[in-house]
Formats: sequence, C-alpha cells, structure tokens
Amino acid sequence: MPSDAFNEEKATQACTFFLAQAPGGRMGYIKALKLLYFFERETLKQTGFPVLQDELFIMKHGPVLSNTMDLMTEQPMPGEASIWRDHIQTDGYDLVLKKNADLDLLSETDLSILNELWAKFGHLGRWKVVEAADNLPENIVIKKGRLPLSIKDIFPHFGFSSERAAEQEAEIISNRR
Repeated sequence: MPSDAFNEEKATQACTFFLAQAPGGRMGYIKALKLLYFFERETLKQTGFPVLQDELFIMKHGPVLSNTMDLMTEQPMPGEASIWRDHIQTDGYDLVLKKNADLDLLSETDLSILNELWAKFGHLGRWKVVEAADNLPENIVIKKGRLPLSIKDIFPHFGFSSERAAEQEAEIISNRR
C-alpha cells in the first residue's frame, strides 16, 4: 500500500511522459524506474523538495522509488482503482503505454527536468541506465534485500551541509502532514 504522501498521479504523468517518447510506447520497467528516480533526485536538487513523495530504498540494482516499483511489479487487488493502471500496463519486464496522461500536475520545472533526463538517458539501453544509477554517490552496493535511503543522505551530494540536509528533510516531512 502506498504511503499517504506518495503522489501516484504525478508518478503516472511522469512515467507516461517517458513511455510516450519510447519506441512503441514500451520500455523495460527497470529503466523507467531509474528514470523516475533520477526525476525525483533532480527535483530535490533544483527545488529542495521531492515531486513524487515516494519512499526511497537502495536495492541490488541501485536506488529505487518503492511505491512506484510496487505499481510496476505487483498485481492490483480486485476492484482497486489506480490511475497508474488506467494509463500503464506491465507486460513481463516491460511497461506499455495504454493511454497518455495529462501532464497538468507537473510544473514547468518538472517538465524541463523530464525533457533533460530523456535527452540524457532515453537513447540508452536499460542496463546502461541502471549502471548510471548504480554510480550515484548515494548508492551502496548490496547483494539482496533493501536499505532505506533518507533524503538527508542525498542532499550533501548537492553541496548541503549535514545540518542543512537534516533541516531540509525535516521541512519535507513537516509538509507531508
């Protein structure tokens, strides 16, 4: 079950943005997951706040957005409504665009970041994108399981002091309530 702060509609809009650019509206879900992590990370860098409000973890193949990954890999409960599943279908290890979502919840900054990320990573295969995520400074190599990744552990890589990173994380948590 997604956390209360997680914004499934914005995650859907961002993912359909990427899928609409992909050949045939199809992309490996691990590539999409990493692109969405890069999106969350870059909005943190540029604005100081996460756009998707997802829970962050480190897993075998690098940092992930937990609730977004669940949408990609888990079957919904019968009768469960999901904006994600109205627009995106999982087919094996791929995501397939069913229909475009309006991008009305995404700001101009968000759209600019999405365009920049697609220009940088869109042409790469899924494992090259995974490799790029694996090389992020906040990543820790693990063989199995998952470790929580705190926002305050990412901010110092943007030049924040440890104290400022903790303050910014506290503000983010406060805004979720």
